[in-house]
Amino acid sequence: MIWGKIIYKIYSFLNNLRPNRSVVSAPTATPKSILRDDLMFWEKELEFAEVYWKASSRCGPGPKDRYYILKELLLSLDHLDADTAECGVYKGLGSYIICYYAGKLKRWPGYMHHMFDSFEGLSIAGPEDIPEPNVRPWRAGDMSCSATEVEANLAEYSGKIIHTGWIPSCFRNASFGGVWTIVCF
Repeated sequence: MIWGKIIYKIYSFLNNLRPNRSVVSAPTATPKSILRDDLMFWEKELEFAEVYWKASSRCGPGPKDRYYILKELLLSLDHLDADTAECGVYKGLGSYIICYYAGKLKRWPGYMHHMFDSFEGLSIAGPEDIPEPNVRPWRAGDMSCSATEVEANLAEYSGKIIHTGWIPSCFRNASFGGVWTIVCF
């Protein structure tokens, strides 16, 4: 019964993100039905599919469902009176999604999108980073990408700033409009 309550809360949350549009009706869920295809309603949204395809063809693929939720959270604002940021950019897929959908919102003229990354890949794993059994541990440098490649992947968007450095130290030199609206990790 707990699974049914969790699924219902997720659907209620998604339906409340965009009050002028009902996203989907919550199904009766059991633990065996959680991964049914009819719960993948977001894959049927054509605009998102086109944006994701274009972004992933430039930046590489990522978990579509997470980027759909990122898009929905951004659009739930209805307007954008602040800067956005992505922390840990890799090749820029999240920033591409943010820049595209932020461009559809009413916003103040000084809107900026900040991208924070070392562009050196992952740091050296510490003892707290020991993976679960049967999971490949990462190595320092995994997921590295140059800032130049990210800039090229997002070339069609203006109003973006790349902050190079390790998080959180690279935050110190970032100047922004005073408020962050969406921060994607």
